[in-house]
Amino acid sequence: MLGLILTYFGYVANVEQTSRSLHGIILSMSWIPCVLLVLAAAAMAAYPLNDAMMVKIETDLKERRERLSHEKSVREDSLG
Repeated sequence: MLGLILTYFGYVANVEQTSRSLHGIILSMSWIPCVLLVLAAAAMAAYPLNDAMMVKIETDLKERRERLSHEKSVREDSLG
């Protein structure tokens, strides 16, 4: 993604950079990560992960593991 941003702003390696490419470098190291961080924080805040949800997830996983273990033992018993 960084390469795309720098290309958009006209960055060329190993040459003196234009004011536009320098502006792109500054944006790619400051404002763009800041905006992405805010979006990630908003997504995390919207995710309903609390104590009750954690208990539900752990219970569901335990039930799945037990069911899969039981199914595996039934298959092994039927094969041999």
